[in-house]
Amino acid sequence: MTKVEKTLKAVSKLDDTEKESRAFTITSDYKMENPLGFIQNNVCNHLNVSAEMLSLNTRKKKIVYARYIIMYFARKHTTFSLEEIGQFTGGKDHATVLHGCNRIEQLIKESEGVKYVIKEIESKLKF
Repeated sequence: MTKVEKTLKAVSKLDDTEKESRAFTITSDYKMENPLGFIQNNVCNHLNVSAEMLSLNTRKKKIVYARYIIMYFARKHTTFSLEEIGQFTGGKDHATVLHGCNRIEQLIKESEGVKYVIKEIESKLKF
């Protein structure tokens, strides 16, 4: 069982009052309990993409770009394996995660716009 699954299982056992106070507010506790969810929320908010869209099997550039950024930050700031990151980002395999991370690194070198977006999102993450 992955860390994310354990966190989701623990949250599902909470009553409604506890869920409202713990699970749906982005605090430092949330960042520590569910770092992938914290990264996903920040990236989705910044890029104006819904989290549900990330798990769809679509190749729309905006969605793929958001997925890749989540993969990049998850690999850079967490200890999750490539397989765990892939499962979290819509059931992708480890090779897709690796490709996504490499693609974002390449875009950072090539594009000042992408570099700016990554720095902006990273400043919100504050790991």
